[in-house]
Amino acid sequence: MDKILLAAIFAAGLVLCTGPLLIPELHKLKFGQSIREEGPKSHQAKSGTPTMGGIMIILAIVIATVAAAPLTPAVLLALFITLGHFVLGFLDDYIKVVKKRNLGLKAKQKMLGQILIAIVTMIVGTRVLGIDTTIWIPIADINLDIGVGYYFLVLFVLVGTSNAVNLTDGLDGLASGTVAIASGAYALVCY
Repeated sequence: MDKILLAAIFAAGLVLCTGPLLIPELHKLKFGQSIREEGPKSHQAKSGTPTMGGIMIILAIVIATVAAAPLTPAVLLALFITLGHFVLGFLDDYIKVVKKRNLGLKAKQKMLGQILIAIVTMIVGTRVLGIDTTIWIPIADINLDIGVGYYFLVLFVLVGTSNAVNLTDGLDGLASGTVAIASGAYALVCY
């Protein structure tokens, strides 16, 4: 538990130290959010707000994880999930910044990426890590094998939590809070 706490403190410290350096660079590179004309007029003032700040968060998470955890198949799977969603987010932001298309990836493209990440997670989880299709119902303290339903549950949870974070992200960097909540929940499950 001490290693986990130290890794979390290290990751947070790394983000706090790199943020003041990276954000001005993103401004210089004009890696800013373009605002849709249909949106509220008050949002127009936020045009140019730096995007792609997730790079420093992902970098901190990966460095802290590699430093604190043995690279077991379970840890590598968690990194795959994290980095897979990071790549989707990066591509989305890259399209917004470089192509000046403020919608980024199309919804179908994002969903396909999320579903592929979930499928790989399910295959590795069940075939490599030996996770079975049994779930624990905490209130009744029952273990229930839900068979094929397990795969739908995993798909729903992975795609759902990814979109819960993605939909709240926006001009004001709302993703930080939702990422903290989603990451905390995943950390508890993994622990």
